[in-house]
Order: sequence, then C-alpha cells, then structure tokens
Amino acid sequence: MLLLMIFKSNAEKSNVTTGLIIAALGIVANTWFWFRYRRLNGKNPEVVLSAQVKLYRAKSLVDACVCAALATVLFAPGTSTAAYMDMAGNVAVAAYLIVSGILILKPKNAVAV
Repeated sequence: MLLLMIFKSNAEKSNVTTGLIIAALGIVANTWFWFRYRRLNGKNPEVVLSAQVKLYRAKSLVDACVCAALATVLFAPGTSTAAYMDMAGNVAVAAYLIVSGILILKPKNAVAV
C-alpha cells in the first residue's frame, strides 16, 4: 500500500488499484475464514460457528463483486461494460441480502404439538 501511494501516477486509477488490491486481499482472507469455520462447524456444530460461516460467506461474495467491478473499471474505464459490471455487482449483493433476510424470517422446523 505504501509503494502504491509513493509511486502513483494517476490519482483516479491509483484509487481503483488500491481498492482492487484491498478487495482481492479481502477475498483471500474472508474465503479462508469461511472454509475454516465451515470445517470446524462440520466437526462440532455450534450456533456461533454456523453464524460465522454465513458471515464470511457473505463477506467473500461482497469482496468478489467489488473486485470484479473495480477490475472492470481498471481495465475498461469509462465504458458501458464498467457501468454494467457495477450494476451487476450491486444486484448480486442485494439479491444475496434479500434471500438471506427471507431465510432468517422463514420459520425453522416447527414443532408439532
């Protein structure tokens, strides 16, 4: 990050590059945590571990969408492709949040009395 700041040539492109690097590192870290917590939850299922799996899965998805949009802006700046990719990322994140919200509100195995 420090080298990017020192050697930046174009402020707008540098900001995209910095954001892309941060998003890519986020994908790596969050995906690692996602799989780690999924493995731990498989061995010893717990509510907290299950919540962590969902959290890091969501963070990985968001980072991937941000990374794809920023990569498009970096390699095809000012094109309609960049605008569409940004819109597609927004729709993917919104759809994930809506589906997650519906699943949270949906009653789980109702107990028959």
